[in-house]
Amino acid sequence: MLNLNANNFSGPIPSSFSSFSSYRNQQEEQSLEMLTLGDNQLTGSIPSWITNLTKLSSLTLDFNRLTGSIPNGIGDMQFLTSLALSDNNLTGTIPTSIGDLTNMRAFTAGANQLNGTIPTEIGLLKNVHTFDVSYNSLTGQIPNEIGNMTQLSLATLLQNKLSGTLPSSLRRNAKLKLFDVGDNRLVGTVPSALQQLQRLSILYIYLNDIGGDIDFLCDLEQLDSIGADCLGDRPEVICRCCHVCCDFRDKCDLA
Repeated sequence: MLNLNANNFSGPIPSSFSSFSSYRNQQEEQSLEMLTLGDNQLTGSIPSWITNLTKLSSLTLDFNRLTGSIPNGIGDMQFLTSLALSDNNLTGTIPTSIGDLTNMRAFTAGANQLNGTIPTEIGLLKNVHTFDVSYNSLTGQIPNEIGNMTQLSLATLLQNKLSGTLPSSLRRNAKLKLFDVGDNRLVGTVPSALQQLQRLSILYIYLNDIGGDIDFLCDLEQLDSIGADCLGDRPEVICRCCHVCCDFRDKCDLA
């Protein structure tokens, strides 16, 4: 384990770290399993050699100033259970090789400048409980394959440029507690199948073009907060239990 979190380090990620793919500890060959470099001022790109650290179970690079793209070879790091990339200046797309990270439990890449679509390969991440790609510039539809992420508990996709409708496959995310797709370009209605999500606590769909009556969600026992475009004289959404209501002028009020 190498934890250099919150040390005010600057500059690029040192290439000397590449030698940590294996090292000797008390005369035994060891492999680095956790690399934590978050909350520094690191710059430059994520080096391609980092994907050679194939025994890593946790890679934390969030809250830095990293640029460039997520390495395509990220899928080679098949022991990864946690990949934290949020709050950087990363660009490019989410690599399709992410689907090879079948041990992944948490993927956080919010507050970057990622573009392109959410790859359908996320459906292979059957162990992921946290998936955060909020505050990016992602486009296209939310893949139907999201329903294959059967351990998914927290999904935050807000403030992107996502379009299309909410996939009915969400009904298979039985462990889903938080689903936030606020401030996108989604259309259509909320699938009635979402009333099968008995653990759903927070649902935010505001600042989209989603309409219709969603009162069928009000009887969910675990529900704490719904945010929708239910404000004004002619609201898009009819909702008697919404806690956050917005209108077409992007104005939002607490109910």
